[in-house]
Amino acid sequence: VKIMKEKFQIEYVFQNISANILWREITSSQGLSEWFADSCDVVDKKKYIFSWQGTSQAAFLIKSEEGKFVRFQWENEVDSYFEFRIETSNLTKNVALTIVDFAEPEDKEDSIMLWDSQIDNLKRLMGI
Repeated sequence: VKIMKEKFQIEYVFQNISANILWREITSSQGLSEWFADSCDVVDKKKYIFSWQGTSQAAFLIKSEEGKFVRFQWENEVDSYFEFRIETSNLTKNVALTIVDFAEPEDKEDSIMLWDSQIDNLKRLMGI
């Protein structure tokens, strides 16, 4: 029996940063290898190979809109994806990064904790 993954989203607010710099961190090989994975190689602009402690996993860039959002799909998972979405508040000028991801119900809390940890790395990298 295959367990269906649940979609969830988390929002992180960044103060005093440029949306353009954040965009580079979530879309470039160099940016992603600084906070998301140990390394990230991009093949043909669509296939991203992420490595963590010697284990690699490929994801495909399946949808994006420059400066707004980017969506990746893991190579062997057709029913789920992960997405980074950037929005800037007109009022406060704060930049919000929303992450959309999927997890099995019993793994959702762990997935959120992992994202929290990775976003802490990203904020530290950006001097926040």
